[in-house]
Amino acid sequence: MSPFICEPVVTGERSSNGNRSSPSSYARMYGHLVLAVKRLLACAFLVSIDYYGRWKALHYAVKKAYQNILISPVVEKEFFRVYVVSDELKPIQAEMILSIKDFSGKELWTNTQKIELSENTSKIYFQTPLEELLKGMDKRKIVCFAQLFVDNKSIADHYFYFTDIKNLELPKPKITLRTDKDMIVITTDLFAKDIYLQSDKADVSFQ
Repeated sequence: MSPFICEPVVTGERSSNGNRSSPSSYARMYGHLVLAVKRLLACAFLVSIDYYGRWKALHYAVKKAYQNILISPVVEKEFFRVYVVSDELKPIQAEMILSIKDFSGKELWTNTQKIELSENTSKIYFQTPLEELLKGMDKRKIVCFAQLFVDNKSIADHYFYFTDIKNLELPKPKITLRTDKDMIVITTDLFAKDIYLQSDKADVSFQ
């Protein structure tokens, strides 16, 4: 991957993870400030929109990281904890699904529960000792996928890794693309982290 593609991807990763790294402190915060959204430079830089208004990876990451409802798995004091942060001003009935899979797609652990999201707060909705949870698993070869559903519709999700990204033993998946009207459908045979799409057309945006 070229540095001009890699930089906004890495910056997006840092932005998302930074926003989720301390959910326990959200109750004491008045908000976050997003800097460097745009600069008048037609080049790849530490900004999320280029000179022509086209979104970079950072902008997509920031949009997701600042949703009204976030699900945020973390490791704190030898415990695996899942926070849900809600900026909504009323309680919400939801279903939380957590699953740990290896990079071949094999499910190693799963947990599903009905929860009530408290309004305008950050709260722990699941916790378990990390050592007990990961017994027999290799941190370098697994990922936790956390999802929230309301009325069978996904409202928040997040991939969580139990070690630094640099330590992951990521596989080399076979990636296939097909188009369906205005949609691009991506399938892989193995886990693929951060797929980058590029179009020869001048004005393209992804929703």
